[in-house]
Amino acid sequence: MRIHHGASLILNRGADYALGQEPLRNVDGYTATTTSSDLEDPRWHCFVVVDTGPGQSLLSDYSVDTRDIPGMTHEKACDRAQAAAAMMLENLRAAQH
Repeated sequence: MRIHHGASLILNRGADYALGQEPLRNVDGYTATTTSSDLEDPRWHCFVVVDTGPGQSLLSDYSVDTRDIPGMTHEKACDRAQAAAAMMLENLRAAQH
């Protein structure tokens, strides 16, 4: 089984491009939304897009390449991507001090 966590800082686009796809979330005080790729099955994949500032966002994604994880849902994939996004924001704050 391969689990993928990815992260990107997007310096030329805010999270607004993904708004309206799914309910808003709060990630460490920042507004975020979730979505999935058209190329992935949303039951095993999620993007969390965190609005970190005007025209900037943080993208965290989670996916698995196996279908034998009992009870895996899009919501659980998003929860895992959100947890990774929160850790990334914590690391960014620590690096600024």
